Amino acid sequence: MLKLALPFCFAFTFISGCGDSPNIEELCAQTISDYAAHRDNPGAALPYAELFTADGSFKLGDTVTEGREALIARHQSSHEGALWEHNLSNIEVFEKSGVYFGKSEVLVRTGPADNFPAREIKASYRDIFRIEDGRCLIKSRETTITN
Repeated sequence: MLKLALPFCFAFTFISGCGDSPNIEELCAQTISDYAAHRDNPGAALPYAELFTADGSFKLGDTVTEGREALIARHQSSHEGALWEHNLSNIEVFEKSGVYFGKSEVLVRTGPADNFPAREIKASYRDIFRIEDGRCLIKSRETTITN
């Protein structure tokens, strides 16, 4: 199980000069972190969608968005008139029977530019990952609102 503060972990690995490439848990933890950065950037719909497998899915309530094209459309429509800020915490990645899973907590702040943040949402993410071409991609992400 991997539970870490991502910036410190990756900075330490880089500074230490260790020649080892990141392990799968670290790659998946970085994917979780990258998700927040791309999700908040209105111009990053493609990099956001590329964090998912080609058939990857994002579930929020009863709504499931599946496939990269649908994820791009979701990202773009969510940024129409709204700003977003995803603050992740308690990131954990673990392997069970050859499958990698992740869980994290998120505080989302959102609202129009002239009234930001109008809303704060607490939620949790539960991920299933797939390793493809040396990358850890999200196969499925289920979001549960906790407030």
